[in-house]
Amino acid sequence: MSTYLSSHGIPVVEVDRQFAAGSTDGVVVGNRVGARTATAHLVKLGHRRIALFIDETDWTTGYERYQGYLEALTAGGITVDPELVVSSGWDVADSRRRALDMLSGPDRPTAVFAANNVLAEGVWRAIRERGLAVPSDISLVAFDDAPWMSMVSPQVTAVSQDTFNLGATAVRRLHERIEMPESDSVTTVLNVHLIERESTTHPPGPLTAPKVRRLSRSADAARRPASRPWKHRTGDTLTAAGARRPRDAGPPRDAGPPASDAPRPGRAGLSRPPGSAASTSSDLRDLTFLPWRALTRGEKLALGSDVGTMS
Repeated sequence: MSTYLSSHGIPVVEVDRQFAAGSTDGVVVGNRVGARTATAHLVKLGHRRIALFIDETDWTTGYERYQGYLEALTAGGITVDPELVVSSGWDVADSRRRALDMLSGPDRPTAVFAANNVLAEGVWRAIRERGLAVPSDISLVAFDDAPWMSMVSPQVTAVSQDTFNLGATAVRRLHERIEMPESDSVTTVLNVHLIERESTTHPPGPLTAPKVRRLSRSADAARRPASRPWKHRTGDTLTAAGARRPRDAGPPRDAGPPASDAPRPGRAGLSRPPGSAASTSSDLRDLTFLPWRALTRGEKLALGSDVGTMS
């Protein structure tokens, strides 16, 4: 079409891709450079199995992006695997279907370079449907920075082209062609740049057992719980210093001879004379903390009706 129009004296400028390079004017972006940069980014991260999803390789856009992919692999010392170059159709559905097939195999790629934003969307959907994660399972880079790529999580790394400048440059070139219809045809190549976001990382490695950190003796002792306080048995007593004195132990070394009429140490209870005013029902509860012995008749009369609860 471009050649036909030019042959009839109609000024023509091809934009984005060229069908009659050399015979008509054209304004395109750096497709080869952008694809090489995107693929080299994945190679630098350590990926060796990098798949290319591309719609066609006959037009200038597809052909140059394919060549950029090959150049980056060759520069990284990676042998090109034809099985990883996927002709993925023209829409999201075709790209998604091809990606689902590739991701189902045991030898799936660790990274994907999608040659345009439509194919990238299909790959993105397939990765999620397979229960995989971007980028921990598969890294993803796209050519063309579509708005959705900065709205999803994680955001997609992409090669950005200035579409506004692309159109403005094409219009200016058309004006020049109208003013100078006999001048030689010119092809203008605009720069692209890679926007690194969150969809790329190092390839996943083999699963390894987590490392166990061993503590030193001092650190281990610090982590141990404090010892529980000693709980004395029924009838045991404590010395003035707080040390335990078993009930079956003899008298302390500094103690004098025991007085037969001295009150028993410890809680108030049966140390009171039976029948005294201080003997109440609370004395019965105090008995549970003293060594067990049978009650005398006098003690039973002093406790009154509470004795009925003891048998």
